[in-house]
Amino acid sequence: LGNRSMPIEPSTNNLKCRHVEWKAVSYVPGTLIAVAYKNRESKRSGHSQGSLYFHAKHIIQTTGEPLAIRLLMDFPATSRDSTLPNNFSVAGDIVLIRVEIVDKSGMLVPTANNKVYFEMKGHGKFLGFGNGNPSSHESDKPFKNGFKQGSRSAFNGLARVVVASKVTPQFSESERLIEIFATADGLKPGRITWNF
Repeated sequence: LGNRSMPIEPSTNNLKCRHVEWKAVSYVPGTLIAVAYKNRESKRSGHSQGSLYFHAKHIIQTTGEPLAIRLLMDFPATSRDSTLPNNFSVAGDIVLIRVEIVDKSGMLVPTANNKVYFEMKGHGKFLGFGNGNPSSHESDKPFKNGFKQGSRSAFNGLARVVVASKVTPQFSESERLIEIFATADGLKPGRITWNF
């Protein structure tokens, strides 16, 4: 924690919940590096030999204040589903966009819960919005004005946007361009573009 090393603690023997806990450790901003070790077992007997070997490492850093919105395409998947709401016929891809609230270093801010507003340009449509918060009562549907706008609050610094294309094979390359803009009070806006 920071530059201070903690003693090695054994995990619990409970197979369903293996965790380690250090008592009386105060919060310190900076870097936390967790390193896991395993006991080396004898191949012949299957019992521990008492020596440890490196197994895994995870690093967490303290983030700064929320500064900007970053939009990333997580999953393009071809769909031919015509059972979507409002008789919307999908002629191309369904795209999942990840929305991240980041600090000045580009690190995800896990405490951010900013309300983000979305707008789309091009031959596409917002299908829905999410954030993974089980206690959120926000609508997951786009605004009714052409399904080109919507909003969702971030949860743990993240939100999700689902987009469908209205592009048909007859469209030119320039007509296949989709742009999504994301804005929130006090944050630099985000933008992502792609061609269906």
